[in-house]
Amino acid sequence: MAKKRKTAEDLRLAQLQSELFRIHDALDSAYVRFNNADDPELVESCIFTICALQAKYNYLMRCVKALSGQRKKTGESNT
Repeated sequence: MAKKRKTAEDLRLAQLQSELFRIHDALDSAYVRFNNADDPELVESCIFTICALQAKYNYLMRCVKALSGQRKKTGESNT
């Protein structure tokens, strides 16, 4: 079977997935810092960080879903 050429969509999907993994790791770290924070200002800072990372994660998930939807409409598959 011939190798499929990487399209711009394939590359964008790979970038999005990579960024999702990075944000997921950053969220894990932020939760650890939150759980260990004992100063009210540090707790507040952790909450803002977690909220910002969750917003970015949700945005990236919407991008992945939109890109996957476009691929399905054009008849491409992820395999």
